[in-house]
Amino acid sequence: MNDRLELRALGQSKQHELFGDTPPDSGHAAFDQFEQEFVFGRVWSRPGLDLTSRMIATLSALCVGRRISSLEHYIDAALDAGLSAETINEIFMQCGIYAGFSTTTKECLTLAQRVFDARGVSLPVAASRDDPLALVAERGQEVMTTLHAERRHVGYANPENAIASTFYPDVVQFCYGELWKRPGMEMRERAICAIASFTALTFSGLVTKFSKAGLNCGLTQAEVVEVVIQTGPYTGLAPVLMGLSALSA
Repeated sequence: MNDRLELRALGQSKQHELFGDTPPDSGHAAFDQFEQEFVFGRVWSRPGLDLTSRMIATLSALCVGRRISSLEHYIDAALDAGLSAETINEIFMQCGIYAGFSTTTKECLTLAQRVFDARGVSLPVAASRDDPLALVAERGQEVMTTLHAERRHVGYANPENAIASTFYPDVVQFCYGELWKRPGMEMRERAICAIASFTALTFSGLVTKFSKAGLNCGLTQAEVVEVVIQTGPYTGLAPVLMGLSALSA
């Protein structure tokens, strides 16, 4: 699209789709116009990734980037886009693996609950997770195989890495075997969360690793590219360019 007025109109339409009649307004006309054109007219309106997936990538980037002041609007928009409250909470729980549970996850879960309460949205009663730890560890190995296949024992995951192996089995057990297997998100959605989070955090090596895992979970290469790009307006364009470079590694 080469006509700037058409681009601006497209951005306004996308904003209305996401936020209704009251999109977030900075109070600065020049910035709001730029955002309409670039963020919503270009990024959000790109082909190649469905709205739900773009929203998962956006919530993930905002969470790991601790962009709490912007997050409330997007939790609201995510509910309007059809994401369940359970899925939104699962995104934030998974982001804790990447950016820290004590701050990232708790802040975002608290904010999400405030939005749910204001909208009268109820979460399903979660069943207690009391599986034997041996079973959780077995599930973790299964998830590792699904995600990483023959690459699952490379680098810090190598059992012969004497230092990393003092802790990595716990990561496999609780992060892969427990969090990745919780209800509320499919493996494909969790791969989107991981790719977006690692892009936002500039962990390029992990963008490479989990982009390949995403392909194993049903994402296409084009969708992986779009997940990386989607994070740009929320945690920076430099991390996106680093992430896109990592996809070719």
